[in-house]
Amino acid sequence: MGKQIVLYLADSTINGIVDIEIMNWAGKALKVPRNEIDKAFWPEGMSAGVYFLMCVDEKNGEEAVYIGESLDVKKRLKQHVGDYARDKEKFYWHTAVVFVGRQLQKNHLQYMENTLKLQAQKNGNYKVLTKTTVSIKADEGTKDSCNQFIKEIKILLGLLKYKIYDEVQAVKKNEFLFCKDTKGADAAGYISSNGFTVLKGSKVSLKIAPSFKNHIYYVLRQSLEKKQIIKNGEFVKDCDDFKSPSAASSVVLGRSSNGKTDWKNKLGVHLKDLDL
Repeated sequence: MGKQIVLYLADSTINGIVDIEIMNWAGKALKVPRNEIDKAFWPEGMSAGVYFLMCVDEKNGEEAVYIGESLDVKKRLKQHVGDYARDKEKFYWHTAVVFVGRQLQKNHLQYMENTLKLQAQKNGNYKVLTKTTVSIKADEGTKDSCNQFIKEIKILLGLLKYKIYDEVQAVKKNEFLFCKDTKGADAAGYISSNGFTVLKGSKVSLKIAPSFKNHIYYVLRQSLEKKQIIKNGEFVKDCDDFKSPSAASSVVLGRSSNGKTDWKNKLGVHLKDLDL
């Protein structure tokens, strides 16, 4: 079955306050920039919920998230801001994504916070900053209702382009593509829903063509190195930051590249000649 989702952009941009509802869902979602907590549309009777604080690790540029819960989320977010100002909290968050509901009680919140934290850590797409959560023994009815709420949370986080819970796409081995050169590049990847994914362990060329430094994909490669997704010339995790095969092969080869010809399958057939 499909889902009807309604978004309200407070200032006509996805970067500002976003109010989100799913038809026939008892919950509600809000995306709130740090400096606009008081301007957000906090729904009457919906103060309890779980929240995600979006951060960037200042040491390496890696995306990070703090996952929390509260019976009064707005008040808790303001506490986070105050704690950072008083140096009681070390991380700086720029955006909060909040999920509230009328019927949520403390045991629901604790179960969801703990589950969401463990699943985020398992996925490994973001560094999880939450240190301690409460693992409670919930009855089957509570688990079912909370897990359904969690499903809606994941859908809306994905809609907002936060990849905390993105699943690794199942790919058949015969769909893997390869990109190599004599300068150290030896990468594998596949066509994915976002464009193109390069696999963990892929190596990039250690030499960069002088002309490539004026190319937009050189900026992308620098960004991936700053985030330590590429470290010591190797991808340390699967990376789906590429909107096209050419973007991926250019970063891998360190030069302008046509992905249709530089990516090949294991038999040496060019991507342009494959039905992918």
